[in-house]
Amino acid sequence: MKKSRLMVTGSIIGLAMFTALPAYAQDAGSSDEQEAADDEEMAEEGNATILVTGSRVRRDTFNSASPIQVITRDDSTKAGFNSTTEVLQDTGVTGGARQIDNTFGGYVVDGGPGVNTLSLRGLGATRTLILLNGRRLGPSGTRGAVGATDLNVLPGAIVDRIEILKDGASSIYGSDAVAGVVNIITEKKANGLTLEGGVSVPEVGAGVTQRISVVGGYTSDRFNISASVEMYRRSILRLGDREFASCQTEYLRSAPDQPWGSGDYLDPRTGQPKCYPSGATGLNGVTVNTIGTSTRAGGAGGPGNAAIGSFNRWRPNSAAAGSVPGWEGVNGGGATALGNRDTFSPFLLREALISPVTNYTGFLQASYDLQALGNAEIYADGLYARRESKQTGMRQLALDYYRGSPLIPAELAFSNLAGTVLTPGRNLGVRVFTGNTYLRVDTADNPL
Repeated sequence: MKKSRLMVTGSIIGLAMFTALPAYAQDAGSSDEQEAADDEEMAEEGNATILVTGSRVRRDTFNSASPIQVITRDDSTKAGFNSTTEVLQDTGVTGGARQIDNTFGGYVVDGGPGVNTLSLRGLGATRTLILLNGRRLGPSGTRGAVGATDLNVLPGAIVDRIEILKDGASSIYGSDAVAGVVNIITEKKANGLTLEGGVSVPEVGAGVTQRISVVGGYTSDRFNISASVEMYRRSILRLGDREFASCQTEYLRSAPDQPWGSGDYLDPRTGQPKCYPSGATGLNGVTVNTIGTSTRAGGAGGPGNAAIGSFNRWRPNSAAAGSVPGWEGVNGGGATALGNRDTFSPFLLREALISPVTNYTGFLQASYDLQALGNAEIYADGLYARRESKQTGMRQLALDYYRGSPLIPAELAFSNLAGTVLTPGRNLGVRVFTGNTYLRVDTADNPL
Protein backbone atom coordinates (compact mmCIF):
# COMPACT_ATOMS: atom_id res chain seq x y z
CA MET A 1 0.00 0.00 0.00
CA LYS A 2 1.29 3.40 -0.91
CA LYS A 3 0.54 6.47 1.12
CA SER A 4 1.51 10.11 1.03
CA ARG A 5 1.54 12.52 3.88
CA LEU A 6 2.82 16.03 4.40
CA MET A 7 3.64 17.20 7.87
CA VAL A 8 5.40 20.33 9.06
CA THR A 9 8.28 20.31 11.48
CA GLY A 10 8.35 22.54 14.49
CA SER A 11 5.93 25.43 14.48
CA ILE A 12 4.25 26.39 11.26
CA ILE A 13 4.32 30.02 12.27
CA GLY A 14 6.65 30.76 15.16
CA LEU A 15 7.36 34.07 16.86
CA ALA A 16 10.84 34.25 18.36
CA MET A 17 11.62 37.16 20.65
CA PHE A 18 15.16 38.13 21.55
CA THR A 19 15.48 41.17 23.81
CA ALA A 20 18.88 42.77 24.26
CA LEU A 21 19.21 43.80 27.91
CA PRO A 22 21.49 46.76 28.75
CA ALA A 23 24.77 45.98 30.44
CA TYR A 24 26.12 48.66 32.76
CA ALA A 25 26.04 51.97 30.89
CA GLN A 26 25.53 50.34 27.49
CA ASP A 27 22.21 50.68 25.70
CA ALA A 28 20.41 47.95 23.75
CA GLY A 29 21.88 49.11 20.48
CA SER A 30 25.46 48.82 21.71
CA SER A 31 24.76 45.20 22.73
CA ASP A 32 23.74 44.38 19.16
CA GLU A 33 26.83 46.15 17.86
CA GLN A 34 29.05 44.14 20.20
CA GLU A 35 27.41 40.88 19.06
CA ALA A 36 28.03 41.76 15.43
CA ALA A 37 31.62 42.71 16.25
CA ASP A 38 32.19 39.33 17.94
CA ASP A 39 30.86 37.52 14.87
CA GLU A 40 33.09 39.58 12.63
CA GLU A 41 36.10 38.81 14.81
CA MET A 42 35.37 35.07 14.53
CA ALA A 43 35.19 35.36 10.77
CA GLU A 44 38.49 37.23 10.61
CA GLU A 45 40.17 34.49 12.64
CA GLY A 46 38.94 31.84 10.21
CA ASN A 47 36.24 30.56 12.55
CA ALA A 48 33.17 31.89 10.77
CA THR A 49 31.07 28.89 11.83
CA ILE A 50 28.98 29.82 14.84
CA LEU A 51 28.02 26.91 17.07
CA VAL A 52 24.79 26.82 19.01
CA THR A 53 24.38 23.07 19.52
CA GLY A 54 24.43 22.01 23.17
CA SER A 55 24.63 25.58 24.43
CA ARG A 56 22.47 28.68 24.75
CA VAL A 57 25.50 30.85 24.00
CA ARG A 58 26.94 31.18 20.53
CA ARG A 59 30.53 29.94 20.35
CA ASP A 60 33.09 28.80 17.84
CA THR A 61 34.87 25.45 17.64
CA PHE A 62 37.83 26.62 19.71
CA ASN A 63 36.12 28.06 22.78
CA SER A 64 33.32 25.52 23.06
CA ALA A 65 33.40 23.67 26.37
CA SER A 66 31.96 20.48 24.82
CA PRO A 67 33.50 18.30 22.08
CA ILE A 68 31.73 19.45 18.92
CA GLN A 69 32.51 18.27 15.42
CA VAL A 70 31.49 20.45 12.48
CA ILE A 71 31.08 19.00 9.00
CA THR A 72 30.55 21.57 6.29
CA ARG A 73 28.97 20.98 2.92
CA ASP A 74 32.38 21.30 1.27
CA ASP A 75 33.78 18.64 3.60
CA SER A 76 31.08 16.11 2.74
CA THR A 77 31.37 16.82 -1.00
CA LYS A 78 35.14 16.34 -1.00
CA ALA A 79 34.73 13.07 0.91
CA GLY A 80 32.43 11.76 -1.82
CA PHE A 81 29.22 11.43 0.20
CA ASN A 82 25.96 11.50 -1.74
CA SER A 83 23.54 12.03 1.15
CA THR A 84 23.31 13.34 4.69
CA THR A 85 22.70 9.77 5.86
CA GLU A 86 26.06 8.65 4.51
CA VAL A 87 27.80 11.56 6.23
CA LEU A 88 26.29 10.83 9.64
CA GLN A 89 26.90 7.08 9.50
CA ASP A 90 30.54 7.51 8.50
CA THR A 91 33.11 6.11 10.93
CA GLY A 92 34.51 9.60 11.47
CA VAL A 93 31.26 10.48 13.23
CA THR A 94 30.37 7.18 14.86
CA GLY A 95 33.86 6.07 15.83
CA GLY A 96 33.38 2.76 14.04
CA ALA A 97 30.21 1.80 15.95
CA ARG A 98 27.73 -0.35 13.99
CA GLN A 99 24.68 1.56 12.76
CA ILE A 100 21.27 0.38 11.58
CA ASP A 101 21.35 0.81 7.80
CA ASN A 102 20.33 -0.96 4.59
CA THR A 103 22.37 -4.05 5.42
CA PHE A 104 19.78 -5.03 8.07
CA GLY A 105 17.19 -6.30 5.60
CA GLY A 106 16.77 -9.65 7.34
CA TYR A 107 16.40 -8.27 10.85
CA VAL A 108 13.51 -6.93 12.88
CA VAL A 109 14.41 -3.31 13.65
CA ASP A 110 12.50 -0.31 14.99
CA GLY A 111 11.23 1.71 12.05
CA GLY A 112 11.01 -1.30 9.76
CA PRO A 113 13.51 -2.70 7.22
CA GLY A 114 15.27 0.01 5.25
CA VAL A 115 15.41 2.45 8.16
CA ASN A 116 18.70 4.27 8.82
CA THR A 117 19.43 5.54 12.32
CA LEU A 118 22.33 7.03 14.24
CA SER A 119 23.69 5.86 17.59
CA LEU A 120 26.45 7.94 19.11
CA ARG A 121 28.82 6.34 21.63
CA GLY A 122 26.96 3.04 21.30
CA LEU A 123 24.09 4.19 23.53
CA GLY A 124 21.33 3.60 20.99
CA ALA A 125 19.47 5.60 18.39
CA THR A 126 16.72 6.62 20.83
CA ARG A 127 19.36 8.33 22.97
CA THR A 128 20.82 10.35 20.10
CA LEU A 129 18.90 13.53 19.35
CA ILE A 130 18.56 14.65 15.72
CA LEU A 131 17.73 18.32 15.15
CA LEU A 132 16.97 20.26 11.99
CA ASN A 133 17.84 23.92 12.43
CA GLY A 134 17.69 23.43 16.18
CA ARG A 135 14.22 21.86 16.12
CA ARG A 136 13.33 18.24 16.79
CA LEU A 137 12.33 15.92 14.00
CA GLY A 138 9.33 13.71 14.56
CA PRO A 139 10.21 10.09 15.39
CA SER A 140 9.80 7.50 12.68
CA GLY A 141 7.99 4.21 13.01
CA THR A 142 5.75 1.64 11.36
CA ARG A 143 2.36 0.21 12.38
CA GLY A 144 2.06 2.31 15.50
CA ALA A 145 5.56 1.58 16.84
CA VAL A 146 7.58 4.71 17.61
CA GLY A 147 11.25 4.53 16.72
CA ALA A 148 14.22 6.84 16.39
CA THR A 149 14.49 9.47 13.68
CA ASP A 150 15.00 7.94 10.24
CA LEU A 151 17.99 9.62 8.58
CA ASN A 152 16.40 9.02 5.19
CA VAL A 153 14.12 12.00 5.77
CA LEU A 154 16.95 14.52 6.00
CA PRO A 155 17.53 16.95 3.13
CA GLY A 156 21.00 17.00 1.63
CA ALA A 157 21.36 19.60 -1.10
CA ILE A 158 20.36 22.55 1.09
CA VAL A 159 22.44 21.57 4.13
CA ASP A 160 25.04 24.19 5.05
CA ARG A 161 26.77 22.32 7.88
CA ILE A 162 26.26 19.61 10.49
CA GLU A 163 27.13 20.19 14.14
CA ILE A 164 27.71 17.02 16.16
CA LEU A 165 27.88 17.20 19.95
CA LYS A 166 29.58 14.04 21.22
CA ASP A 167 28.66 14.63 24.82
CA GLY A 168 25.57 14.21 26.94
CA ALA A 169 23.17 17.15 26.72
CA SER A 170 20.16 15.82 28.63
CA SER A 171 20.15 18.85 30.91
CA ILE A 172 19.37 21.05 27.90
CA TYR A 173 17.42 18.80 25.52
CA GLY A 174 16.09 15.92 27.62
CA SER A 175 16.69 12.18 27.94
CA ASP A 176 16.86 11.59 24.17
CA ALA A 177 20.14 13.54 24.11
CA VAL A 178 22.06 11.35 26.58
CA ALA A 179 24.41 10.06 23.86
CA GLY A 180 24.75 13.36 22.02
CA VAL A 181 23.09 15.78 19.64
CA VAL A 182 23.25 16.18 15.87
CA ASN A 183 22.06 19.50 14.47
CA ILE A 184 21.61 19.78 10.69
CA ILE A 185 21.69 23.44 9.71
CA THR A 186 20.39 24.48 6.31
CA GLU A 187 21.49 27.33 4.07
CA LYS A 188 19.18 30.28 4.77
CA LYS A 189 20.58 32.79 2.30
CA ALA A 190 20.23 30.93 -0.98
CA ASN A 191 19.79 33.07 -4.07
CA GLY A 192 18.91 31.88 -7.55
CA LEU A 193 18.57 28.31 -8.77
CA THR A 194 21.11 25.50 -8.39
CA LEU A 195 20.98 22.07 -10.04
CA GLU A 196 23.13 19.24 -8.74
CA GLY A 197 23.61 15.60 -9.63
CA GLY A 198 25.97 12.78 -8.83
CA VAL A 199 26.51 9.12 -9.67
CA SER A 200 28.73 6.61 -7.91
CA VAL A 201 29.44 3.43 -9.89
CA PRO A 202 31.51 0.64 -8.26
CA GLU A 203 33.90 -1.32 -10.44
CA VAL A 204 31.71 -4.43 -10.23
CA GLY A 205 28.63 -2.42 -11.23
CA ALA A 206 26.13 -3.41 -8.54
CA GLY A 207 25.27 -0.96 -5.77
CA VAL A 208 25.13 2.17 -7.94
CA THR A 209 24.03 5.37 -6.15
CA GLN A 210 22.44 8.34 -7.89
CA ARG A 211 21.39 11.75 -6.62
CA ILE A 212 19.76 14.72 -8.31
CA SER A 213 18.59 17.89 -6.59
CA VAL A 214 17.25 21.38 -7.22
CA VAL A 215 17.80 24.26 -4.77
CA GLY A 216 16.27 27.68 -5.18
CA GLY A 217 15.87 30.75 -3.02
CA TYR A 218 15.47 34.48 -2.65
CA THR A 219 17.00 36.68 0.04
CA SER A 220 16.44 40.34 0.86
CA ASP A 221 17.24 42.52 3.87
CA ARG A 222 14.22 41.36 5.86
CA PHE A 223 12.84 38.35 4.01
CA ASN A 224 14.28 35.07 2.79
CA ILE A 225 12.77 31.94 1.31
CA SER A 226 14.50 28.83 0.02
CA ALA A 227 13.53 25.30 -0.96
CA SER A 228 15.06 22.07 -2.18
CA VAL A 229 13.75 19.00 -3.96
CA GLU A 230 15.93 15.93 -4.34
CA MET A 231 15.89 12.27 -5.26
CA TYR A 232 18.39 9.70 -3.98
CA ARG A 233 18.50 6.14 -5.31
CA ARG A 234 20.73 3.16 -4.57
CA SER A 235 20.46 -0.10 -6.50
CA ILE A 236 20.59 -3.51 -4.86
CA LEU A 237 23.88 -5.19 -3.99
CA ARG A 238 23.41 -8.96 -3.75
CA LEU A 239 25.61 -11.55 -2.04
CA GLY A 240 26.43 -12.99 -5.44
CA ASP A 241 27.75 -9.62 -6.64
CA ARG A 242 30.79 -9.74 -4.37
CA GLU A 243 33.23 -12.64 -4.11
CA PHE A 244 33.92 -12.10 -0.41
CA ALA A 245 30.20 -12.49 0.38
CA SER A 246 29.25 -15.29 -1.99
CA CYS A 247 31.41 -18.03 -0.47
CA GLN A 248 32.30 -17.53 3.18
CA THR A 249 34.08 -20.41 4.90
CA GLU A 250 34.73 -21.47 8.50
CA TYR A 251 38.50 -20.89 8.07
CA LEU A 252 39.52 -23.36 10.79
CA ARG A 253 42.79 -25.18 11.43
CA SER A 254 42.96 -28.95 11.78
CA ALA A 255 45.96 -28.59 14.13
CA PRO A 256 47.96 -25.68 15.61
CA ASP A 257 50.77 -26.24 13.13
CA GLN A 258 48.45 -26.47 10.11
CA PRO A 259 47.39 -23.53 7.91
CA TRP A 260 44.09 -21.78 8.38
CA GLY A 261 41.35 -23.45 6.36
CA SER A 262 42.78 -26.95 6.77
CA GLY A 263 40.05 -27.79 9.31
CA ASP A 264 37.12 -26.74 7.14
CA TYR A 265 34.52 -29.27 6.00
CA LEU A 266 35.02 -30.06 2.33
CA ASP A 267 32.29 -30.31 -0.24
CA PRO A 268 32.70 -33.83 -1.69
CA ARG A 269 31.46 -32.64 -5.06
CA THR A 270 34.15 -29.96 -5.46
CA GLY A 271 36.82 -30.81 -2.90
CA GLN A 272 36.73 -27.17 -1.74
CA PRO A 273 35.71 -25.83 1.69
CA LYS A 274 31.97 -25.57 2.17
CA CYS A 275 30.38 -22.23 1.41
CA TYR A 276 28.10 -20.33 3.76
CA PRO A 277 26.82 -17.39 1.71
CA SER A 278 24.53 -16.18 4.49
CA GLY A 279 27.41 -15.95 6.98
CA ALA A 280 29.38 -18.31 9.18
CA THR A 281 27.03 -20.84 10.73
CA GLY A 282 29.32 -22.86 12.98
CA LEU A 283 30.02 -26.58 12.82
CA ASN A 284 26.34 -27.47 12.92
CA GLY A 285 25.87 -26.14 9.41
CA VAL A 286 22.46 -25.74 7.84
CA THR A 287 20.12 -28.09 6.06
CA VAL A 288 18.95 -27.19 2.55
CA ASN A 289 16.49 -29.27 0.57
CA THR A 290 16.58 -32.43 2.72
CA ILE A 291 14.03 -34.56 4.57
CA GLY A 292 14.44 -35.24 8.27
CA THR A 293 13.37 -38.53 9.88
CA SER A 294 14.07 -40.54 12.97
CA THR A 295 17.50 -42.17 12.89
CA ARG A 296 17.70 -45.18 10.57
CA ALA A 297 20.59 -47.66 10.67
CA GLY A 298 21.97 -49.33 7.54
CA GLY A 299 21.36 -46.40 5.22
CA ALA A 300 23.53 -45.71 2.21
CA GLY A 301 25.63 -42.58 2.51
CA GLY A 302 26.20 -40.14 -0.30
CA PRO A 303 29.56 -39.04 -1.72
CA GLY A 304 32.18 -38.37 0.93
CA ASN A 305 30.28 -40.19 3.66
CA ALA A 306 30.34 -43.73 5.05
CA ALA A 307 28.98 -46.33 2.64
CA ILE A 308 26.61 -47.70 5.26
CA GLY A 309 25.64 -45.86 8.42
CA SER A 310 22.95 -44.29 10.55
CA PHE A 311 21.24 -41.19 9.18
CA ASN A 312 18.35 -38.85 9.92
CA ARG A 313 18.69 -36.54 6.91
CA TRP A 314 17.98 -37.80 3.38
CA ARG A 315 17.78 -36.69 -0.20
CA PRO A 316 16.63 -38.60 -3.32
CA ASN A 317 19.16 -40.80 -5.12
CA SER A 318 17.75 -43.58 -7.28
CA ALA A 319 21.09 -45.45 -7.12
CA ALA A 320 21.16 -45.57 -3.33
CA ALA A 321 20.55 -48.95 -1.70
CA GLY A 322 20.68 -49.96 1.94
CA SER A 323 17.84 -49.86 4.42
CA VAL A 324 16.22 -46.85 2.69
CA PRO A 325 16.39 -47.62 -1.05
CA GLY A 326 16.26 -44.61 -3.36
CA TRP A 327 17.42 -42.23 -0.63
CA GLU A 328 20.96 -41.35 0.38
CA GLY A 329 21.87 -40.24 3.88
CA VAL A 330 23.46 -36.80 4.07
CA ASN A 331 24.59 -36.77 7.67
CA GLY A 332 26.22 -39.22 10.01
CA GLY A 333 28.34 -39.48 13.12
CA GLY A 334 31.89 -38.41 13.82
CA ALA A 335 33.86 -36.22 11.43
CA THR A 336 31.35 -36.75 8.66
CA ALA A 337 28.47 -35.13 10.53
CA LEU A 338 28.47 -32.25 8.04
CA GLY A 339 30.39 -34.04 5.31
CA ASN A 340 27.93 -33.92 2.45
CA ARG A 341 24.98 -32.14 3.95
CA ASP A 342 23.84 -29.33 1.68
CA THR A 343 24.83 -26.00 3.20
CA PHE A 344 24.48 -23.96 0.05
CA SER A 345 21.64 -23.06 -2.26
CA PRO A 346 21.84 -20.82 -5.34
CA PHE A 347 18.90 -18.92 -3.87
CA LEU A 348 21.24 -17.59 -1.20
CA LEU A 349 23.14 -15.55 -3.76
CA ARG A 350 19.97 -13.54 -4.45
CA GLU A 351 19.92 -12.15 -0.94
CA ALA A 352 20.53 -8.42 -0.59
CA LEU A 353 23.82 -7.49 0.99
CA ILE A 354 22.68 -3.86 0.73
CA SER A 355 19.00 -3.43 -0.03
CA PRO A 356 17.85 -0.90 -2.66
CA VAL A 357 16.19 2.34 -1.67
CA THR A 358 14.72 5.42 -3.31
CA ASN A 359 14.22 8.59 -1.25
CA TYR A 360 12.26 11.68 -2.25
CA THR A 361 12.74 14.77 -0.10
CA GLY A 362 11.27 18.26 -0.28
CA PHE A 363 12.19 21.06 2.12
CA LEU A 364 10.87 24.64 2.37
CA GLN A 365 11.90 27.39 4.77
CA ALA A 366 11.03 31.08 5.02
CA SER A 367 11.51 33.87 7.56
CA TYR A 368 10.61 37.54 7.90
CA ASP A 369 12.35 40.00 10.21
CA LEU A 370 9.76 42.21 11.93
CA GLN A 371 12.40 44.72 13.08
CA ALA A 372 10.33 45.09 16.22
CA LEU A 373 9.74 43.45 19.57
CA GLY A 374 13.45 42.94 20.13
CA ASN A 375 14.41 41.53 16.73
CA ALA A 376 11.40 39.20 16.52
CA GLU A 377 11.12 37.00 13.47
CA ILE A 378 8.31 35.06 11.81
CA TYR A 379 9.45 31.76 10.34
CA ALA A 380 8.01 28.63 8.74
CA ASP A 381 9.58 25.26 7.92
CA GLY A 382 8.13 22.37 5.94
CA LEU A 383 9.63 18.95 5.26
CA TYR A 384 8.23 16.10 3.16
CA ALA A 385 9.99 12.75 2.80
CA ARG A 386 9.13 9.46 1.16
CA ARG A 387 11.16 6.24 1.30
CA GLU A 388 10.69 3.26 -0.99
CA SER A 389 12.79 0.27 0.00
CA LYS A 390 12.90 -3.43 -0.82
CA GLN A 391 14.45 -6.32 1.07
CA THR A 392 15.27 -9.59 -0.71
CA GLY A 393 16.20 -12.45 1.59
CA MET A 394 16.44 -16.21 1.93
CA ARG A 395 14.18 -18.09 4.27
CA GLN A 396 14.19 -21.72 5.30
CA LEU A 397 10.88 -23.54 5.49
CA ALA A 398 10.23 -26.59 7.65
CA LEU A 399 7.10 -28.54 6.69
CA ASP A 400 5.86 -31.16 9.17
CA TYR A 401 3.89 -34.23 8.01
CA TYR A 402 2.15 -36.40 10.57
CA ARG A 403 3.00 -40.11 10.80
CA GLY A 404 0.91 -42.07 8.33
CA SER A 405 0.31 -39.16 5.97
CA PRO A 406 -0.26 -40.34 2.38
CA LEU A 407 2.19 -37.65 1.25
CA ILE A 408 5.13 -39.42 2.90
CA PRO A 409 7.05 -41.74 0.50
CA ALA A 410 6.76 -45.41 1.39
CA GLU A 411 10.52 -45.70 1.91
CA LEU A 412 10.35 -43.05 4.69
CA ALA A 413 7.25 -44.40 6.40
CA PHE A 414 9.40 -45.88 9.17
CA SER A 415 10.02 -42.45 10.69
CA ASN A 416 8.38 -41.82 14.06
CA LEU A 417 9.10 -38.64 16.02
CA ALA A 418 7.43 -36.65 18.77
CA GLY A 419 4.47 -34.58 17.63
CA THR A 420 4.63 -30.85 16.98
CA VAL A 421 2.14 -27.99 16.89
CA LEU A 422 1.64 -28.77 13.20
CA THR A 423 0.66 -32.37 13.97
CA PRO A 424 -1.77 -31.98 16.89
CA GLY A 425 -2.59 -35.29 18.55
CA ARG A 426 -0.30 -37.27 16.23
CA ASN A 427 3.35 -38.17 16.04
CA LEU A 428 5.56 -36.50 13.48
CA GLY A 429 6.45 -38.54 10.44
CA VAL A 430 8.93 -36.47 8.42
CA ARG A 431 10.07 -32.86 8.32
CA VAL A 432 10.93 -31.33 4.96
CA PHE A 433 13.61 -28.63 4.93
CA THR A 434 13.52 -26.30 1.98
CA GLY A 435 14.24 -22.70 1.19
CA ASN A 436 13.40 -19.93 -1.23
CA THR A 437 13.84 -16.22 -1.64
CA TYR A 438 11.31 -13.68 -0.50
CA LEU A 439 10.79 -10.04 -1.29
CA ARG A 440 9.50 -7.46 1.15
CA VAL A 441 8.51 -4.05 -0.16
CA ASP A 442 8.11 -1.04 2.14
CA THR A 443 6.63 2.03 0.52
CA ALA A 444 5.71 4.62 3.09
CA ASP A 445 6.25 8.18 4.14
CA ASN A 446 8.10 9.06 7.30
CA PRO A 447 6.07 11.12 9.78
CA LEU A 448 7.74 14.44 10.44
